[in-house]
Amino acid sequence: MPRLTLIVKPVGGRCNLTCDYCYNQDPALSRLRTVSKMSDSLLRSVLENFVSFNQERYEIIWHGGEPLLAGINFYKKVVEIQKQLAKCGDTKFLNRIQTNGTLITKDWALFFKENGFKVGISLDGPRWLHDEHRVYSNGGGSYDKTLKGI
Repeated sequence: MPRLTLIVKPVGGRCNLTCDYCYNQDPALSRLRTVSKMSDSLLRSVLENFVSFNQERYEIIWHGGEPLLAGINFYKKVVEIQKQLAKCGDTKFLNRIQTNGTLITKDWALFFKENGFKVGISLDGPRWLHDEHRVYSNGGGSYDKTLKGI
């Protein structure tokens, strides 16, 4: 049976960058930037419903906006709930996170390592290209912070 994959946007379209090509920058979708973090009760409900498919392995891609804006405590809660839902170790979760990398700290890196998260970081190429498109609201490029996150 194929592995199921769930894509979750725990902060809606919120992001710390204002990339010029991002669909979350569409004025028609601007309300997404004000959406708050997914509640613990909704998180639990999503995960419980996902495991109701009775698979051995579940893949979750944490996506954005910028999913790290949910905070490290949110992802600690994710891991806690997943451990509760794992039936005697028979159920495995594979967590992937897609981030712009600018918010990654040593604490985040350690958390990802300790909890087996696979991390994808968006980098648009060399500095001149990356900083042309992946910018903060003040127009400053994010290349240096992205590399630091890597």
